Amino acid sequence: DTPFPDTMAPNTAVPTLAPDTPFPDTTAPDTAVPTLAPVTPFPDTTAPSTAIPTAAPDTPFPDTTAPNTAVPTLAPDTPFPDTTAPDTAIPTSAPDTPFPDTTAPNTAVPTLAPVTPFPDTTAPNTAVPTLAPVTPFPDTTAPNTAVPTAAPDTPFPDTTAPDTAIPTAAPDTPFPD
Repeated sequence: DTPFPDTMAPNTAVPTLAPDTPFPDTTAPDTAVPTLAPVTPFPDTTAPSTAIPTAAPDTPFPDTTAPNTAVPTLAPDTPFPDTTAPDTAIPTSAPDTPFPDTTAPNTAVPTLAPVTPFPDTTAPNTAVPTLAPVTPFPDTTAPNTAVPTAAPDTPFPDTTAPDTAIPTAAPDTPFPD
């Protein structure tokens, strides 16, 4: 067996680490941050604002108590026509045509021909032919000669005798020692 390596000897495969670089001095002034310019003060909001012009005086509403000259005087109404006078636009109706005399004989209906009597249904009906005599059913009690006598059953083979179709198995070959 190859012996395990000597784990007690120094591991030469791991290089010696360089000494740590110290963190920068965070207590010294940060020269990378520039000095901020002084803050610009907010404008004086208490002084008058010269950017808002003085509003012109309001235009007064028009005098709504004076007559409105923009609405013309309406023409006098046209009177409704006289509905009590006779209406000459409706013509006088012609006298009604009287209904025809429904009590007089109706000459428009022809006299019906006499009714043809129904045929005599009590007489023999010669249109139906005499039926031939009924053919009797065959005699179902006689022997049926149309069915042949069945051959005798072939007996099942003797299943108790030795089966000669199965060869005698050769003796097992023993496993090797």
